[in-house]
Amino acid sequence: MLIFFSDVHLTDTSSSDTMNEEAFDRFADQVVDLVRRRSPQEVRLVLLGDGLDLVRSSHWLRPDGVRPWSAPGTEQEQVVLEILRGIFRTNRWAIDHLLDLPARIALSGHMPQGPIRFDYVLGNHDWLINRYASARRLVADRLHLGQAYVHEGFPFVFRSPPQAYDVVARHGDVHDRLNYAPAEGQEAPSLGDAIIVELLNRFPLEVGKELGTDGDGKEAVRRLREIDNVRPMTHLATWVLETVSELGRGNPRFLTAVDRAMERVVDEFRRDPAVRALAAGQLSWLQRRYLWALLADVRRRKVNVLDSWPRLVDRIVRGWRLVWNLPGSKYAARALNERGADGRPPRFVVYGHSHHSESVPLGPAARDEVDRFYLNTGTWRTVWQMAETGGAGNHFASWKEMGYVVLYAPGEAGGRHEFEVWTGGLRDRPAEKVPSRPPSPPEKATADGPAPPGPQTPLTAG
Repeated sequence: MLIFFSDVHLTDTSSSDTMNEEAFDRFADQVVDLVRRRSPQEVRLVLLGDGLDLVRSSHWLRPDGVRPWSAPGTEQEQVVLEILRGIFRTNRWAIDHLLDLPARIALSGHMPQGPIRFDYVLGNHDWLINRYASARRLVADRLHLGQAYVHEGFPFVFRSPPQAYDVVARHGDVHDRLNYAPAEGQEAPSLGDAIIVELLNRFPLEVGKELGTDGDGKEAVRRLREIDNVRPMTHLATWVLETVSELGRGNPRFLTAVDRAMERVVDEFRRDPAVRALAAGQLSWLQRRYLWALLADVRRRKVNVLDSWPRLVDRIVRGWRLVWNLPGSKYAARALNERGADGRPPRFVVYGHSHHSESVPLGPAARDEVDRFYLNTGTWRTVWQMAETGGAGNHFASWKEMGYVVLYAPGEAGGRHEFEVWTGGLRDRPAEKVPSRPPSPPEKATADGPAPPGPQTPLTAG
């Protein structure tokens, strides 16, 4: 049994909050229940990218100018290690729920501890792990992975042979032009890194500077840090104005703060030579003109124009796919071109990255073969989405999502099932506060960060 999950985006919480430990506890219980019901021959958890989010951190905004796209060196390595230690420190309990899975399964009495393994495939928010051996060692040690991850590096693709699961799985960022530079490969920075660091990470802090350090300023920063959770991202400017209007309740001071902060971050982003170099290396001339025009509309707060452009492009793309009978999902269309280790199209292609859970039939590779499928794991994070208000103005609501994909080898699940795609949502009551877990006991510092939890059966890497 293979269980794919991705886009957990555990951060050091300096720029954005992360999924709480309850989701990991619930996931571990669900895995144990799957073992009980499906009687698998093995359990193999595959974290399919963007598990540890090294990009969403304010540490990249320090005055020394070190960024994810800076040249490799000691200064950048220290920032990477500092962020990783912060991620492990602030998400200690959540990670422990994953590491305790072998013990939970063993206690259930439905499966021995041996055939339980953990794999980590990199995405576009955690690619920096591979740049430094010290980072690979820190992650491998904390997650109880094998030494192959330290010496050979973390993989960017997962494949299994046709006689087993017949699957090709990757994060999916290679099909996103903003987050992948074809000439550089996946172990290199992208324009998406710059957008996150210089726009999404920085903007809330600049608004806070304008409002000051009183209660209003702190609350604005806290709320605006959710900006990376807005979907689709074409609604970002609308969400910002709606959020600030709600916070300010008519106070022009709030809109003035947003105007000044937005002008500052957009102007500096557009003038930054490193950012322009990243854009030139990834985007065509037309795509770059489109991006700079959108940013100009953001700066001038032309929200209606900003929203209408991407929607028009989306309608054109959907119409093109309909005319030419192409899959409705961009990633499903890319999945058609995947090949397994034997050069043949695999039965299953699994991606993450889009934060949208999907199961799309791809059709058989040949007339006498069985159906193939593209599956997407979804995400583990908060989602903000515009409500259908019937013309009564813009309104956004949020909830937490968690999704994963399960594949079965022949003979597992009684031979009856091939795959399952699960996604769930959790909405907290706005008026109630969820009690926090008592503080954890102090940790002993080590050279590579916080000490791991007490004795347990580790997950082993395949």
